[in-house]
Amino acid sequence: MNFSSLNEHELIEGYLGILDKKDSYTAGHSRRVAMYCSKIALDLNLSENEQIEIYIAALLHDIGKIITPDVILLKPQKLTRSEFKIIQEHAIDGAMVIDGIKCLRQYSPIVLSHHERYDGKGYPDGLAGEQIPLLSRIITIADSFDAMTTNRIYKNRKTKEGAFLEIQKFAGTQFDPNIIQTACASLSQFNVIDQALQNPVKGTHEHRFAFYFKDRLTGTYSSEYLNYFFQQNKHSSFEGCYFLQLHNLRQYNTLYGWELGNNLIRHISIRIKYLFKTSYVFRIFGTNFVIFHSKDCSIEEDEVTYLLRKGYEEIGVSLLYFDLAYSNIKRYEMFENHFLRWFRVI
Repeated sequence: MNFSSLNEHELIEGYLGILDKKDSYTAGHSRRVAMYCSKIALDLNLSENEQIEIYIAALLHDIGKIITPDVILLKPQKLTRSEFKIIQEHAIDGAMVIDGIKCLRQYSPIVLSHHERYDGKGYPDGLAGEQIPLLSRIITIADSFDAMTTNRIYKNRKTKEGAFLEIQKFAGTQFDPNIIQTACASLSQFNVIDQALQNPVKGTHEHRFAFYFKDRLTGTYSSEYLNYFFQQNKHSSFEGCYFLQLHNLRQYNTLYGWELGNNLIRHISIRIKYLFKTSYVFRIFGTNFVIFHSKDCSIEEDEVTYLLRKGYEEIGVSLLYFDLAYSNIKRYEMFENHFLRWFRVI
């Protein structure tokens, strides 16, 4: 695809590079949507200029997400109503960014309207029917197709056929019914990209993604991240793990107050990371921890228990090693059941 100028090309690649640093999934999504839109425009017999225009506009359609807060953009769960309202602003933000650059300004109205619906119930302006730019209506279909055929953390992707049924279901409401047949025929010629995942693929992305799951009190990971850990088979590189339970914390809080009780949990979580030489510590059920154990980690359990309690002798500590390989646990639910059985025994 030809760009009208070298500066335009460099700007777009620069924006996509920034977006890739922020969220590699979104950047890859934009490139796929641009490819889909280019084919649909060709099959609709649009002019060469329009084909170039929609390709570039599709590359830029999510550029407003540069401004979207990470805690929402990278959230690995369904958004709340208030969070969804914030992410909806990416259409306005993207148009604003593009409108400020002379060589890209012509794409601003297309980007602004790519979440409008044919029935007028979209955003940001509630445009309906042919009030919505044709190129925006095409992007809406390609955008939805890619979203549906991509694995998300909170849902599995649809097949191409399942996505086409969904698009046809919303003909005349979400999508322009006059272009759906051509669009689906165009999209059917593409193979869905197997590696198109929302999951983080680089070390920095993984770290930022994991930050969402940090327990605010201790800085350890939450049980939700432990669930993700099993879903992605990230536990397979560990030999086993420890279940660690703190006792008598309620009595400690009664004697010394909640603030000192919170400090105790913070200090013990820091000691856990130091003694076990790992950052893969998960706080679950309040006063319980799961610590993943690497093959080169040697632990003297009595010494660890002593060092964790040092200065906090009123607190009891139970520690149990669990062999992941021997147990053949592959799902979070199985792991949780083992922990709860031990929890009841203690």
